[in-house]
Amino acid sequence: SASIEWSKISGDLDAWRAWWQESNARGYYFIGKDNIPFHAIIWPAELLGVGEQFDALMGSREPKPLTLPFDVPANEFMNLEGQKISGSRNWAVWAADFLTRYDPDALRYYLTVNMPESKDTDWDWDEFYHRNNDELVATWGNLANRVLSFAFKHWDGVVPDPGVLTPLDEDLLRVVEDGFKTVGGEFEAVHLRAGLSEAMRLASEVNKYLDQTAPWQQVKTDKSAAGRAIYTALRAIDSLKSMFAPVLPFT
Repeated sequence: SASIEWSKISGDLDAWRAWWQESNARGYYFIGKDNIPFHAIIWPAELLGVGEQFDALMGSREPKPLTLPFDVPANEFMNLEGQKISGSRNWAVWAADFLTRYDPDALRYYLTVNMPESKDTDWDWDEFYHRNNDELVATWGNLANRVLSFAFKHWDGVVPDPGVLTPLDEDLLRVVEDGFKTVGGEFEAVHLRAGLSEAMRLASEVNKYLDQTAPWQQVKTDKSAAGRAIYTALRAIDSLKSMFAPVLPFT
C-alpha cells in the first residue's frame, strides 16, 4: 500500500512494480522473533493467494505475480540493562534523546556489534562507552584521523607518490581488498555483526602495518619511504570506508 501511494505521489503510477514484480527484486523483512510466523508463512501465502488478481485490479493487461520475501532475517530481543524494554514504563533508549548527546554512527555501531542475531542481548551504557571509545574511535577513527592529518601536514594535502610498492605494502592491500568479498558476503547474508567485525579486523591490520613501517619516524630520515607507507594506508582506508559505510554512513 505504501509503495503504491508513493508511486501516485511521485507521478509514476507504475514505480511500485520495480519492488513488487521484478524478478531481481529482493525484499528483506527485518523483524523480531515474535513475528516470524506471519512474515515467513502467512504473508507469503497472502501474496501467493492474491497473485495476478491484484495486478488485474490495478488495471494491468499483463498481470504478474507479486514478489515473495527473499529473506526474513529475524532477531532475538535486546533488553536494557537486564530488563525488558518497555515504552509504557519509560524503560528504553529513546533515539531522539540519544542524538542530542551522541552522533548517529555511535548508535548504529553499538546496535550492530550488540545485535541479537542468535540470542537475546543487553544494552549496557558502560559497554556502549567502551565499545565506542576502545573500538570505533581507537581502531577505526584514530586510524583515519592520524593518517589523513599526517598526509595533509607533510605532503600539503596531496596523496604522496608511492614509487614501487614493497611486498609488505602489496600484502596489506591484498588483505584489505579481499574484504570486499568477505565483508560483502556477510552483509549480503544479513550477518551484520560478522560483517562489521571483519571490517574492524581489517582496520586493525592497517594499524599493525603502520606500527611496522612507522612513517612517523621514517619521514625524518626517508620521506619517500614514509610516503609509500602513507599512500598504502590511504588506499586501505579508502577501501575500508566503503565496507564500513552500511553501518557508519555519516563517518
